[in-house]
Amino acid sequence: MRPHLLFACAFVVALAACGDDDGTTPDDGGTTDTATGDTSMPDTGPRPDAGPQTCTIADTECPADQPFSSAACDLADSCTYPDPDGTTTWTYVCTDGLWMGTNDCMPPPGGVCPVGPLAEGCRTPFEGSMPATVEIGPPGAGAFRPFRDGEPIELIVGGQGAPMIAFRVRVAGEDVPACVSMSTVLTADAGEPQPVSMRPLVLHCGESLSMFEIVGGDFCRPGPFTLEVHVTLAGIGEATATVTFGEVPCTG
Repeated sequence: MRPHLLFACAFVVALAACGDDDGTTPDDGGTTDTATGDTSMPDTGPRPDAGPQTCTIADTECPADQPFSSAACDLADSCTYPDPDGTTTWTYVCTDGLWMGTNDCMPPPGGVCPVGPLAEGCRTPFEGSMPATVEIGPPGAGAFRPFRDGEPIELIVGGQGAPMIAFRVRVAGEDVPACVSMSTVLTADAGEPQPVSMRPLVLHCGESLSMFEIVGGDFCRPGPFTLEVHVTLAGIGEATATVTFGEVPCTG
């Protein structure tokens, strides 16, 4: 499968979410985010809606902002939200007591689709020990599922030409921390592993929002290629997913 082009602020800094949204609430202080260099983001921890309470306190009306998939809900109406791309609309429906989101984009080939709300960072990652099952799955705002072994995916090519994989993670367990420390290692086409990428990550009901990692290497030739994604959540567990992708457009 060929990668598609998607130009959004997320792809300027592939390892962080757009803008200043790091899952925190405003206060008078601020520190430097080591991933983005942003000095305006306050050190107050994840917003209240990032914790386990989101899974049990149900929304009874459409939230002002896009809800998180798998957050609790109890209403019959659907809720719509414009995507930042200006052309796509997200529709969230309460399904079996949980939010599930879809969009009206035109998928490739012929179109492009946004991945949904982007993962946030946080400032006080979990430092204890809580062994649990960790899974890696496709991006989006629908029900989480793990990648199938060898599943074909499309890499996303950002405005600067770097191919990236988009994915989410899930931690299965009770009282899962809202803020964790995650390290990611990608190994493409059975080559040498890429350098470790580390980030603090907000979890909503045990699930992250969509995130990106740059896939290094020369793939300007016929595929398919394999990509191994290995994540470790400090004090919790680790997981590996193997996917495949096709030729990446040549640049330069």
